[in-house]
Parts: sequence; structure tokens; C-alpha cells
Amino acid sequence: MAADESLLYYITFGTTQPPGIPVVLENGTRLNMNVTKDDSYNVEMTGGKYNSQMLKLFKIYTGYENKMAAFNNEVAKIDPASATEELRAETSARYNTLMQGRSTDIQNFIANEEASPATYFAIKYLFNQPEPKLVILGSKVMSAQLPNSSYTKNLVTLANSYGPTIEGAMAPEINLKTPEGNTLALSSLRGKVVLIDFWASWCGPCRKENPNVKRIYDKYKDKGFEIYGVSLDNNGDQWKAAIAKDGLGWKHVSDLGGWKSSAAQLYQVHSIPQTFLLDKEGRIIKSGFRSHELETLLQDLLD
Repeated sequence: MAADESLLYYITFGTTQPPGIPVVLENGTRLNMNVTKDDSYNVEMTGGKYNSQMLKLFKIYTGYENKMAAFNNEVAKIDPASATEELRAETSARYNTLMQGRSTDIQNFIANEEASPATYFAIKYLFNQPEPKLVILGSKVMSAQLPNSSYTKNLVTLANSYGPTIEGAMAPEINLKTPEGNTLALSSLRGKVVLIDFWASWCGPCRKENPNVKRIYDKYKDKGFEIYGVSLDNNGDQWKAAIAKDGLGWKHVSDLGGWKSSAAQLYQVHSIPQTFLLDKEGRIIKSGFRSHELETLLQDLLD
């Protein structure tokens, strides 16, 4: 990093939670802060070119953290044994609304605020796995306004690593064998909304998701929805046994190559479960989501 570059730092206060306050420090500039703390930090700060953006971002994401904490407290009081399907659906919808609101507000911040280290912070530290479209947006904004920043170069490198599976792109063709030994092309499912589901018989989280995915599949399979399951198994018998045991009645393919599967390499799959949802033309709508979000997506697309 250049000696005169504005840099991100975290100001922490012992071992208290939440963990601290992000700031941007610049050579020769004094930072003034007024901090009070209850359940979260209340912060005012001045000084430097970029801390007004950082403060605005801080207030956005801490606001959602407070809302999520209140939501989690409510959910913790629900008895799972007596929760109705309607209550589960309502709880899931409220969670999705909160997360979508957070994502939208942060994306609007990235798109509309002046590019700064806060832009980088928003993308790299406020999402467990930032969506490719968000990284690409941030890299474009920062490249236009801060082309020499090390943070810009980091985002550009990340954006360039996504390859052909970014949202909005046509899903690359997969052409693998079914358990019966027939070849099944992904493109043969055009005209349906398709979930590409990368999984394996040995993957505990994948198997845990299967009952809910099965319920969603049964609900939407007659409305134009199909699943194209791509297994990263090495053992064909174990793959087939898992399909039978879990009652997975959708399309299944594999080359039994494990992590070296041609499809996994093409789609840059490094962990499973991994998901891609395609529209009826075969374009990638969304990736990297779990079953509770799948149901919401299908409600919008097919109900």
C-alpha cells in the first residue's frame, strides 16, 4: 500500500461486544470521535475525507443488527414442536425481508455514495460471501473514482475471478451421466425454472437440506420447476443409495469425479451445498442460497 493511502482500521474497546468501530485514517488528518455504548455503539465522528461515508454505512448496518437481534429474541421464544406451518412461513418471510432490506440498503450505499474505503468495507466485511454482482458493482465504482487504491485493485481481482457463473449470465452447459447411465444435458431443461444443486452423499449439510428441498420440489414441480442435482460423489453405489434413501425424485447427474468433477470446476464450486437458480431461458438468477430462500424465489417466479 502507498504511504499516503487512506486505510481502514478497527477501533476496539477491550473484549466487549459488538467488536468495534471501522474508521478511515489519513496521513495528516485528525479524527474526532464521540462514542457511547448500550447494546450497540452510538457514534459520531468527524475528520478526514471519507469518515462521513463510513459513519453513514456504520449506522446502516448496526441498525439492521439491532433489528436482527430483536427478531432472533422473538424466534427463540417459539416452541418448535408447536410451531404451525403458517408461523414457520411467516417467520421465514420476516427473516428474508430483513436480509433483503439490509442487502438493498448496502447496495444502494455502494452505488450512490462517493467511492471510498467504506465501499470496500461494505463488500468485504458485511457479507459472509458477497454476491458477485455486488463485487462487480463495487469494483466499477471504485475503479472510476479511486483507480490507484489497493482496495480497488483487490476488488477488481476478485471480480475478475468469477468467470462465467455471475448472475445474469447464461449458465454454462453441463452434460453428465444419470444414475442409469444416460447422458442428460442441463440445456434440455430449458423452458423450466431450474435449480442446479451441487451436493454429495457424504455431505451432512446437503443431506440435512434435502427434506425441505423435497417439500419445495413437490410443491412446484407441476408449475414449471425442475432440479438438476450434480453429485460430487466418487462412489456410484453411495450416490444412488443416498438418492433412494432421501427420496429425491428429480434429475441427477455425476461424473463421479469428486471435487475434480468437470461441472464443479466449471462452476467454481469449492464448498457444498452450492446452488444456482436459472430462469426459463437458462440465465443465472441467483446463486449461493439455501432452501428457505429458494421457496421465496419460486413464489415470486411461479405462483
